[in-house]
Amino acid sequence: MMLMKQLLSWFAVVLLASVLAACRWDDRSVFHASFSSVPQPTVSDVAPPTFAIGGTVAGLGDLAGLQLSDGIDTITVGPGDATFVFPTRVPSGTSYVIGIVNEPAGKTCTVAGGSGTVDSADIANAVVTCSDRAFQLGGTIQGLSTAGLVLANGETTLAVAADAASFTMPALVAFGSSYSVTVETQPLGLACAVSNGAGIMPASDLTAVSVICTDRSFSLGGNISGLGSYAGLVLANGPDLLDVNAGATAFTMPTPVPYSSAYDITVQRSPAGLTCSVTQGSGSMTPGDITNVAVTCSDQSYSLGGSISGLTVPGLVLANGPDLLTVSANSTGFTMPSAVAFTSPYALVVQSQPTNFTCTIGNGTGTMGAGPVTDVTVTCAQATFTIGGSISGLTTNGLVLSNGSDRLPILPNAATFTMPTPVANGASYEVTTVSSPAAVRCTVNNGSGVAGAAPLSISISCGQATLSALHVFEDPDLGANPENAHVIQGRDGNFYGTTGKGGAYGGGTAFKLTPSGEHTLLWSFGSGVDGQEPMASLIQGRDGNFYGTTAFGGGPTSYGTAFKLTPGGAENVLWSFGAGEDGRNPTAPLLEASDGNFYGLTSRGGASGLLGAIFRLTPSGMETVMVSFSSANCQGAFPNLGGLIQGRDGKLYGTTYDGGARGGGNVVSMTLDGVCTSVASFSTNDGGPYYLIGSLVQASDGNFYGASMAGGTANNGALFRMTPSGVVTLLDVFKDGTLNGSQPAGGLIQANDGNLYGVTTTGGAYGHGVLYRLTLAGEETALYSFESSPGDGVIQGADGGLYGMTTGGGAEGYGMVFQVK
Repeated sequence: MMLMKQLLSWFAVVLLASVLAACRWDDRSVFHASFSSVPQPTVSDVAPPTFAIGGTVAGLGDLAGLQLSDGIDTITVGPGDATFVFPTRVPSGTSYVIGIVNEPAGKTCTVAGGSGTVDSADIANAVVTCSDRAFQLGGTIQGLSTAGLVLANGETTLAVAADAASFTMPALVAFGSSYSVTVETQPLGLACAVSNGAGIMPASDLTAVSVICTDRSFSLGGNISGLGSYAGLVLANGPDLLDVNAGATAFTMPTPVPYSSAYDITVQRSPAGLTCSVTQGSGSMTPGDITNVAVTCSDQSYSLGGSISGLTVPGLVLANGPDLLTVSANSTGFTMPSAVAFTSPYALVVQSQPTNFTCTIGNGTGTMGAGPVTDVTVTCAQATFTIGGSISGLTTNGLVLSNGSDRLPILPNAATFTMPTPVANGASYEVTTVSSPAAVRCTVNNGSGVAGAAPLSISISCGQATLSALHVFEDPDLGANPENAHVIQGRDGNFYGTTGKGGAYGGGTAFKLTPSGEHTLLWSFGSGVDGQEPMASLIQGRDGNFYGTTAFGGGPTSYGTAFKLTPGGAENVLWSFGAGEDGRNPTAPLLEASDGNFYGLTSRGGASGLLGAIFRLTPSGMETVMVSFSSANCQGAFPNLGGLIQGRDGKLYGTTYDGGARGGGNVVSMTLDGVCTSVASFSTNDGGPYYLIGSLVQASDGNFYGASMAGGTANNGALFRMTPSGVVTLLDVFKDGTLNGSQPAGGLIQANDGNLYGVTTTGGAYGHGVLYRLTLAGEETALYSFESSPGDGVIQGADGGLYGMTTGGGAEGYGMVFQVK
């Protein structure tokens, strides 16, 4: 008997050693796992799996002396090393913090993404960046009236005193390193959140991080589709319940949610005969009302299910949002308890894994069609494989990878990656890019396969994206010459826009483009009392329809219209402008505000008859002039191209091209009940920005950013920052139009890399403007030169690419829709 025990013990040791020896970090910086062909022992005999911790080193060069620690091992990273891995593998549930033990002489090294808890896959996503330059990281604090706030940037922490208005982290951050300021401990009685807290360290001190603390609560709601005349829908956010009226197209939960608190809206009861599903219903409360939760109801609903293979033990729990299913051992199929409404999205995930097993889902995401879903696959196995690979050329934020429903944001300078969730032996995997950084293209090579069938060789290559035509307007009957508009991306993934000319009546068009560039004419303007020449971009309302304006045409005055357009192409004029003291000639897009009404600007009209107005339009088409410009409290004139935005404080913000207290344009704010205030005025003779042309953007740091057509040392235009209180800072001026463009048009957007993007109408290599990038620190870079002048700016698509339109160009000179991807 003793001999038998010794033999069994020896066999277990040999088996474990062979498994661990087969897990290695190869010369392509990819984690691999392979297993011998010995018979699998029973679950009770399997030793808990262990996982490696590693990552990337950037900027080390040929210097020696870098030492890292994960709390268990201390390793020396040699000159020229691009990756590292700690020798001791750790079990699931182990917390780790990668720290700098020693830096090379003359270098400052910073760790990003270096802390967390090991789950069920190897870790290779930490990035250590070394530089001979390092700078302070800090920012502003608002509303901190009590003690207890602790901020963190990686392993560096800072206890902040009560009533502090600013902060500086104690450790310098290496130039080019990622930083991520977070709240480690909340102060007593308050909730604090960080804005603009993540990015890449510039070559200067950074003070743009914003920490906002409040005890306020904010409303939580969204839109409802498909409810019709049915009653009985009850929504829940925890104990907070809402009985939804029949016919409702929007909702707001009764109880506001405290700032930064978690919320999770579910359907507690669907109306008889309907099935209702929630998307975008969970998250953490932002410092502002949430209005984008979507509830989809349908009298058609279908089951969600599929097949299961390899499940020999209990413990598997599947989830589709709040719908949970505990799966029994040896099950070969499953059906989720709750049916999914027709046209509602679904995303099946593994909520809990069986002990010592990994289950992987295939075909688990989609939109419910007109029949049951039965092709979801769940593959379970004891042997698991970490899916990962190498990355080259990534120097900025914004890259997000996926493997099915598994998502992974990638840090700048990363040379390796591993997906958070492993894949079961024999299961398929497919790594794709959910989003690339703006103006950067990342391509996945060898991203798909079957786990265990062959060694992994996944690689991600990133480089400068190209600007190309998604669609060229060649037939004027189908639209021509987009004016000041840009395209938008609808909820269906297609792009929608307008042209100022062309169409069946010559008055412009509205169109749809698929992501592959297939064009559909939705509407031709200019017939009868219909509007003409839509100069502004469309918006998509909460009801799914599109809304916009035309600058001319309409009723007897021909001063423009506001219209509604269904996705199928049915148009309805909601209002014709110009009677009496009404506004005239709207050239800016509408804004659907938090109260469900639409707000907009007219470039002319109002009480003065000339200087423009702010108006409100109900969804049913009732229009009210809220403010006429150059009234006592609303200075400025000619709000031309820039539309309104709604700030985090609930007020609407807009710009004027001219006028104001100093004669060079104005920024105004307006409450939803029509109280207008001049926030900032601009001068034509102080070297700063003036003649504001586009809408503002409120960036992640809470400040507003904008552009002006004139100003600066060469009077070629300027870019500026404005605090919510109206303090303006000149960030950059367009000095040499040949190099970086001149006369910016339209507003800015903030992309997924944290930077701002916009366009100019002149300058650049061809004299027709450039696409430029602006960091929040004020560094501007021209990225592309246009051969024909662009419209009022760009948008970022779901794929991370930038999209916009040019007013001319193309083979016939009628303009195009361009993409940078």
